[in-house]
Amino acid sequence: MVASYDGEGRERPHAATEQKSLARPARVWFVLGGALLIVELTLLMMWMYPGRMWEFGLARNDLIYAAANGFVLALALASTDWLGSFDDELISYSVPFAGMQMVPLGLYLIPIGALFFWVGALFYAATCFLDDRASGSVVAAFACTAALTGVMVAFVGAGWQAFLILGADAAFVGFMVGWMLGSLRIFPWRPTMIEHVEESL
Repeated sequence: MVASYDGEGRERPHAATEQKSLARPARVWFVLGGALLIVELTLLMMWMYPGRMWEFGLARNDLIYAAANGFVLALALASTDWLGSFDDELISYSVPFAGMQMVPLGLYLIPIGALFFWVGALFYAATCFLDDRASGSVVAAFACTAALTGVMVAFVGAGWQAFLILGADAAFVGFMVGWMLGSLRIFPWRPTMIEHVEESL
């Protein structure tokens, strides 16, 4: 796979159309399976122990569960290299903003997504249209957050309308933090350099 670069010599984010190999070591699938198990356990806790009601008919625990699930899912995906590097995708990569000024994508995408997740998704879609390229990892981040929110809505109860907004925001914040920490090369199950070379062949 040949890398492409932007006008300033930085590697562009991987396109959303690029495919990742499913041939991964067993430890990678074990980590992903563990993350999904944690998500399932939190869904069970939401159903059995809804907690005290907060605003808008929504339990505060639901927002905590949403953030925790987003964090765990992103940590597993990033630390097994299903997501690209947080720095490469959101910090080092810049896009035009306010005329010709170039700013890191994450500088405005993360705050918008954290405050208004669904607006952030539309904003990124507009950015992709203007930049003529989409990052597969960023698209995956929005898709996973949306899917996670959709699944959790079924366990929220009366406050599901509020959860669609506030829960998605909380899940997105947790996902970004998990992605950032998961990108650090400190986890013993991370694919080795040899496995990366074999995957790219």
